[in-house]
Amino acid sequence: MADACVLGIPDELWGERVHAVLGVGEGSDNAESIRDAAEAAARTALSRYKVPKTWSIVAALPATAVGKIDKAALRTLVGDGKKALDLRPSHRANQKV
Repeated sequence: MADACVLGIPDELWGERVHAVLGVGEGSDNAESIRDAAEAAARTALSRYKVPKTWSIVAALPATAVGKIDKAALRTLVGDGKKALDLRPSHRANQKV
């Protein structure tokens, strides 16, 4: 895994919930195992309410001109986060809309 970012996204019940986005690299075929490992690590290190409820996988996290994660662009990609997404270019064609 190259990068990870956690966002607060809208939730109907709680107002906001935790959503994680993993940047796994362009050629990564084991994204699900990376996601499972990241979730397991989060569950052991964090309180239950802090563990992300939903996850997205991208090839690379969007960055600003100075190299920081562009959270606004990331929120646009993730949307409401209700469905788990694999946003890597090689996997977009395989997703049902």
